[in-house]
Amino acid sequence: MSEIKIQANSSGGGVYTLQSGTGSTDRTITLPDATTTLSANMPLGYDSWYLNTAQTSNADITAWTRRTTNYLNIGDAMTVSSGVFTFPSTGIYKIELFTLADFVAATSDQANITIKKSTDNFSSSNDVGFLICGPTWVAGHAHIDYMCDVENTTTHKIKFTAGGLATGSKFAGGSTTYTYVSFTKLGET
Repeated sequence: MSEIKIQANSSGGGVYTLQSGTGSTDRTITLPDATTTLSANMPLGYDSWYLNTAQTSNADITAWTRRTTNYLNIGDAMTVSSGVFTFPSTGIYKIELFTLADFVAATSDQANITIKKSTDNFSSSNDVGFLICGPTWVAGHAHIDYMCDVENTTTHKIKFTAGGLATGSKFAGGSTTYTYVSFTKLGET
């Protein structure tokens, strides 16, 4: 039997201990003003995709392939169609984008990737993350993350758009370690 200890706030005093019983299933805790589920397996989900060919144009990034060989994925997979990612279930997700940019001219290139989120299946969208690469290096890695509350898997979507790429410059693709994105489900919505 395992225990979960909760320290009350300064006005409540004391430590409360909850017995979780045996087994490895989720447990639900109901308090007077809130209900939450504690998962036996954290995170609740993880999925990762890589750019399978270089992105050389200023457009939506569409060439994604799921990372499977030598990579662990937890739970159900994201799906992608024409660069638009669909979440497998509702919840709170951390989205992390890692890029390898390769510029022709280190003194003048400055490219970007925008994370776009939609809550109406891309009838409209909001820019929720913006990653700028350059201009002081010819090649290098960059990283951005975004926390997303997915309340509806039919309408809440994510995509990535490249911009500012000069002729001959690119976001590198073709390897699972060049440009990739991970989706980690941290909790329920």
